[in-house]
Amino acid sequence: MNETGIMTIGEKAEAAIIEGDLSSLTPGERVAYYNRVCDSLGLLGTTKPFGYIVLNKKLTLYAMKGCTDQLRKIHGVSLVINSINIEDGICVVSVSATDAAGRSDVDIGAVVCGHLKGEDLANAKMRAVTKAKRRVTLSLCGLGFLDESEVTSIPEARVVREIAPAPAPELPPPAPAPKPLLFVPQPPDQDDLVTMETLKKIHAVAHAIREKLPAGWRDEMKARFGIESAKSLTVKQAEIILGELEEVQNGA
Repeated sequence: MNETGIMTIGEKAEAAIIEGDLSSLTPGERVAYYNRVCDSLGLLGTTKPFGYIVLNKKLTLYAMKGCTDQLRKIHGVSLVINSINIEDGICVVSVSATDAAGRSDVDIGAVVCGHLKGEDLANAKMRAVTKAKRRVTLSLCGLGFLDESEVTSIPEARVVREIAPAPAPELPPPAPAPKPLLFVPQPPDQDDLVTMETLKKIHAVAHAIREKLPAGWRDEMKARFGIESAKSLTVKQAEIILGELEEVQNGA
């Protein structure tokens, strides 16, 4: 991350491609990544072949029905159901797949059926067949995506319907605004330097109204006239300061 805590483009790409985590991408970047995955596989993105899922605290893609259906058509995949067995309350289906190039693969789909009977048992068998077909299709095509039929069986998985934008990084609070000066800055004058008598008057009045003056008013005075000490004031500058202090004193 850079100094502001924002991930760089390279770090986002690494998280998306290597770690499979899309949560750091903006909505626009996620759309671009989604379309790039579809294009690389020859899938039509408008048919929504993928969905979003949060798994192990990572936002990633999972394959939906449109994905495996299109893959079978693109690669000429044919399927054969090898067996359907029910053991210990689990329906296990084995399916073989062969593509147009002659490559083949075998995978299974398993669904808990317990003591189901009749139509409920028939539906469980069909779900197991569907899971086996999709799993073997993804395996034969060399894709490691979870299938839609598997997502519901993973307790920690959460399907994401709508994705909120990534939270903006926390930025340091703005610097506090400078305190207003008691005196409005004036350009330096070229009169003779102030006398010691006038400086004593300024000191006496300032001491008398010290509770009404802001902290650091002497520094503000120096900044106003661009001087290092009160002894560098001109006669006119000293008169201005003394007059303003007396106004504060008289108005109290």
